[in-house]
Amino acid sequence: MICGAFSGLLTTIRKMAEYAGQCVWLRRFVARVIAGSCSAIWIEGPMGDGFSAPWEPEPERVLDFLNAGNSGIRGWPAARLTVTPDVCPADAGNGVWQLPSPSTLQGMANALSCPMYPQRRKQGDPDIMTEGQNSEMVAMKQVDCDVLVIGGGPAGSTIAALLAERGHRVTLLEKEHHPRFHIGESLLPHNMPMLDRLGVREQMEAIAMPKYGIEFVSPFHGRSMQYDFARAWNRNFPYAFQVRRSEFDFVLLKNAAAKGASVVEGCRVESVEFPEKAAPCAIGLDEGGTRRTWTARFVVDATGRDTLLASQMGTKTRHPRHTSAAIYAHFVGARRLPGKAAGNITIVWFDNGWFWFIPLADGTTSVGAVCSPEFLKTRRGDLASFFYGIIALSPEVSDRLKDATLVGSVTATGNYSYASSVTSGPGFLMVGDACSFIDPVFSSGVYLAMLGAFSAADAVDTCLRHPERATTALRQYDASVRRALGAFTWFIYRIRQPAMRNLFMSPRNTFRVEEAVLSLLAGDIFEGWHVRLRLYLFRGLYYATRLGQWLRFRGKEGGSAIQGG
Repeated sequence: MICGAFSGLLTTIRKMAEYAGQCVWLRRFVARVIAGSCSAIWIEGPMGDGFSAPWEPEPERVLDFLNAGNSGIRGWPAARLTVTPDVCPADAGNGVWQLPSPSTLQGMANALSCPMYPQRRKQGDPDIMTEGQNSEMVAMKQVDCDVLVIGGGPAGSTIAALLAERGHRVTLLEKEHHPRFHIGESLLPHNMPMLDRLGVREQMEAIAMPKYGIEFVSPFHGRSMQYDFARAWNRNFPYAFQVRRSEFDFVLLKNAAAKGASVVEGCRVESVEFPEKAAPCAIGLDEGGTRRTWTARFVVDATGRDTLLASQMGTKTRHPRHTSAAIYAHFVGARRLPGKAAGNITIVWFDNGWFWFIPLADGTTSVGAVCSPEFLKTRRGDLASFFYGIIALSPEVSDRLKDATLVGSVTATGNYSYASSVTSGPGFLMVGDACSFIDPVFSSGVYLAMLGAFSAADAVDTCLRHPERATTALRQYDASVRRALGAFTWFIYRIRQPAMRNLFMSPRNTFRVEEAVLSLLAGDIFEGWHVRLRLYLFRGLYYATRLGQWLRFRGKEGGSAIQGG
C-alpha cells in the first residue's frame, strides 16, 4: 500500500526517471531504508548516483512497501527493494542519515519473505495455487489485498498483470484450472501492441496461426471476397493470430503470476458485498466446499459471460434488436485456403445467419454457426446431428468439411448479445464480457476484453492512489468501454442485412472508404477523424443502398399490381 507517507518518495523516483531519461536504464535499485529515528531514504541508480528524500513512514507502511516488491511506477521493470547495512553516501544529506540497529535491519529483511506475499518458484512457471494445496493460504480464512480480480480470462489476467506491475497487491481468483477450453479463437491486429506491452508476444507466436485477413463468402452473390489487413488505413499492423484459447489464456494467466499477482485456481466466487463503511468483500467456495471470504480495496469483475456483478445487481439486459445464439465444434482435416491465406478467418452467410471458420496452428479448425435463438429451438434429436444439419444448409461450409472429422463435442450457447447498464461504481469495476458481449462476427471479443483491461487498469490505479479522482476515473472508463463497443455494434447489428452484404461483397475504395473499414476490422477504432469521417461515409452508402433496394421492391410491387389489374 503506497499512500500518504510515500508521496515524497514517489516524487523523488519520478524525478530520478526523468533524470535517467529512459526507465529501462535503471536496472538496479538499492534502497537503504532508515527506520526508527532516521528520516531519509537513498535510492541509488546504476551509475552510483541517486537522490535522497524525506522518509517518515509508520513501520507497517515500510513493510507494505517492501513487500510490494517493485517501484509501483508504470513502465518501470519490477525490482526487489533490498535493505543493506551499508553506510549512506557522504552527500546523502546534512547528517539526516543514521545507521539502524542490526535487529531493525534483520526484521525488515525478514518481511521480504512474509507468507502474505507468496514467492514464485525459482524454476519453471510461476506458482499458480490451487485451493487446498497451499497450507498458508488455507489457514487464512480471509485474504486481504489491494485489488481482487475475479476471473482468469484475457481481461482478468491482463488487468492483474498491469496492476501488479504498478505495485498493487493483486489476488486473482479463477473458478477453473488452466489450461481449459474456451471459444473465441480469433484475434485482431491491434491485439499485437497489447501482447507486446504485456511481454508475451513471443510466447504467442509459438502457439498461434498467423491471420492476414478476412474472407467473406456470400451464396447470395455466388462469390467470395478477401480483405487483407495490410491494405488498412494504418499499414503497421498487417496480421493477427488465431489461437487455441486454452493455450492463449494460460500464457496470460502465468504472466499475471510472473508479474506478482497471487493467482488462485479452483475457487468460485458466488457474490460480492459492498458494506457502506467497509471494504468490498467477496464470498465463495473452494474445491473442498469450504466457504471463503476476501476483502479488497477494489474488486474487478472479469467473470466473462458469468457476469457476476451485473447479474447480482440486476443491470444485465439483452440487446432488444439483436438476439442471437451459437452452436460450434472443432474439426480436423477441414479444407483451408491456399498459401499465406491458410490462417485467415472465413465468414460464410446462409439463410439463417452466418458461419465462422477459424484455422488453428495444430491442424484443428473451429467452426460455428450464429443464428437466431428461435432457429436453434427447432432442434430435434441430439446436438451433433442438429449441427450437421445446419452445416448442410451451406454448400461452402459442407464442401470444406466433407473430409473432416469432428473432434470433441458440439456445444450450443444462447443469450449471445447483452450489456450491463452499469460498468463501475465505488470499489468495483466490470471488464470484458462481464459487462457486455456482442456478436463475434468481427472477432472483437478478446480484443475488446484486453483493451478494456488496459483502460480499467488506469482507472483502478487512479482510484487507489488518488481517491478524490475516483469518480472521474470511473466515468472515463465507462465512456471508453461504450465508445469501443459503439465502434463495432453499428456494423455488427446490420451484418445480416442485404444492403450490408452488398457493400462487403462489392468493395470500393473511393475516398479511401475501404481502408477505413479495414482499419475497423483490424481493431483500429481510435485512429482519428480521418477514419471516422470515412466510416460515416460508409454508413451513408449503406442507407443509400437500403433505400435503393426498397425503391426497387416497391417498383416491382407496383408493376405486379398494374399487370394484375
